[in-house]
Amino acid sequence: MSNYRSSRRYKRLGQPNCNPQQKVHKLLGTPVRLLAAGMVLALSACAGPGTDQSPDSVGQLSDAEDPLAPFPLEEETTVTFGVPQMLASLATLFVADSMGEFKKENLNVEIETVPPDSIPLMLEKGELDVGVISVTPNVLNMLNEDMGIRITMPTAIDDPRSGWYINKSLLDADGNIESSGTSGLSVATYVGDKTGVVGYFTEWVQTHGDPEFQATDPEYKQLPQANSMVGMQNGSVDAAYLSPPFSQEVTKSGCCVQLEDAIPEGMGTAFYGFGPNLRTERPDVGQAVVRAMARTNAEHLQDGYTEDTEIVDILVSELSMPTEVVENLGYTFDPKLTLRTGYLDVSQEHFMSIGMLRYSDPLSDEVIFDRSFVDRLNPGGE
Repeated sequence: MSNYRSSRRYKRLGQPNCNPQQKVHKLLGTPVRLLAAGMVLALSACAGPGTDQSPDSVGQLSDAEDPLAPFPLEEETTVTFGVPQMLASLATLFVADSMGEFKKENLNVEIETVPPDSIPLMLEKGELDVGVISVTPNVLNMLNEDMGIRITMPTAIDDPRSGWYINKSLLDADGNIESSGTSGLSVATYVGDKTGVVGYFTEWVQTHGDPEFQATDPEYKQLPQANSMVGMQNGSVDAAYLSPPFSQEVTKSGCCVQLEDAIPEGMGTAFYGFGPNLRTERPDVGQAVVRAMARTNAEHLQDGYTEDTEIVDILVSELSMPTEVVENLGYTFDPKLTLRTGYLDVSQEHFMSIGMLRYSDPLSDEVIFDRSFVDRLNPGGE
């Protein structure tokens, strides 16, 4: 039984507050003082993307000798994270808070459960400081419109048991799919075809039996993974994107197999994003957040973290998961917070193919990512 008890208070939010008259933002509730070249810069709480302050223009943001060492802010500052649900892939956030890594930076963290589609808008309006962003058409369209949001850190590298699973009856002896079997495929994810992982499934089918297969060909079902698992077991779903423990259950049942070469190694499907609050108004706070997260991965979430009883207790409490499930997690947490582009590229191509993007040319790296915070922790790319 877990001995850990979280004292953090969570909030669940519905639609974002879009009325600036009612907006009360905690990050800007403390006096904003940035020491730069011996001067105090007064930054307006109402500043928007047009008042960009490059992080390199506001003074030293990290310990020059050890970029991961705590470099506490002058005053305690509250930072609000928006998450779609309490996910194991967000272990860095929970462990950083529970193990005091944020406190070392003079940060107080609040976590709010927010509908996924609301997170980008709340980041843009300053109602969240950090948001967990899945790559959806809505997010890519907002990035294209340059609303001040950028992806700044990865969450986790997916468990290798996460991926595409398919009914064995559709495959031949070599593990390829018969082209006749692709007609009317029933494919399930938690958001139907509105996820970039569908792009990987499309590529797999094209290279393993039906080069004419298109992303618009299947019948998509929007199902929670538990329902997708049941559907695969009873035959009403032909293929589904699953993660543990659901992927393990369909494998045990013998109905289905994982398409092991469909998803590249080292892929993550969700990211942490910053809005103007941390990118332009308080980059020192943004740097402190990234530093605490990187330090947490390096010191608490490397090989063997699921055997560390303190870490397991934290995750059992935060995720409301049984101990045995937490001990079987397979996520990897990168201490360098490397931002990989492959998933974004496949996602854009997929969403363009189904007509869900309001632009025709793929977005450039600088429109999607703000790498400055992570790069500052890895001088020279080391």
